[in-house]
Amino acid sequence: MNSINSESLSDDQKYWLRDELAQAVWDARCAESRIYNGNSKYNHFVGAVIQACFLTVPAEQESVEKWAWCLAIAFHFGERRTSIIARHATEALVKLLSQNVKLREAYYWACLCLVEELESHYNFVFSDYLIDYENILSPFTTNDLPWLERAFIEGKSKNKKDAAFYQIIQLVKYESSSRAIELLSSSLSAGTEYADILERTLTPPEREPDEYELKHRKKMEKFAEEEAKRVEDWKRWRDEVLASEDFCLGEDDYENTIYNLFKFLEQSSESSTWGSGTLI
Repeated sequence: MNSINSESLSDDQKYWLRDELAQAVWDARCAESRIYNGNSKYNHFVGAVIQACFLTVPAEQESVEKWAWCLAIAFHFGERRTSIIARHATEALVKLLSQNVKLREAYYWACLCLVEELESHYNFVFSDYLIDYENILSPFTTNDLPWLERAFIEGKSKNKKDAAFYQIIQLVKYESSSRAIELLSSSLSAGTEYADILERTLTPPEREPDEYELKHRKKMEKFAEEEAKRVEDWKRWRDEVLASEDFCLGEDDYENTIYNLFKFLEQSSESSTWGSGTLI
């Protein structure tokens, strides 16, 4: 770490040291390493690689891919983003990846390369979870659409096209992006898997209710019928009371009338069904 921070190192020396340390971590990775649990004989280099990536953020497009590959290795091996000695650099890099579109693009594809190396076959058209499982790049926005479009239209790798398509579909689904809809609508051939997914996203099929929903619906319908009957009975009794000369408060009806009123008030306090306007 101290060597990386040395002011005596030239930029070229920092680039070289970053690349060598990252490659050493990668080459010495354990056979059981996975994208979410990378381990290497040289895990202790990870903090230095993170710091080196912080000090060598590329200004030129031609060097961004190598930088992103080194950062992807550092963020997936050893202590990864929890490294105490590289905490400041880690936080700064994560913030940078949330803002800089060029770096976001390079880091995303570097992570895809890691997944392809560390995982078995994975269908990215339905989920890119493993590519950014820690959500470093989330949320994706329409600012990412140009590079996603390039990857989908021009990409030769199916995994790359699938991952780009997945993220574009998310913009259609959650951002209602007209640009994303126009892009896919104009570039997809009918009958393809991509076109079918777009169609289902734009016009999702009605979901058939399951057994629980059917039972609940039937129960609520029965409840509504019973409530309607009870309200109607109360209204009928109200009309009888109003039509009576003594409002059913005579000697023969008094107790029954008071009981009915008490019962009504009790039910009014228990359920909104028995609102104050029910008997008015």
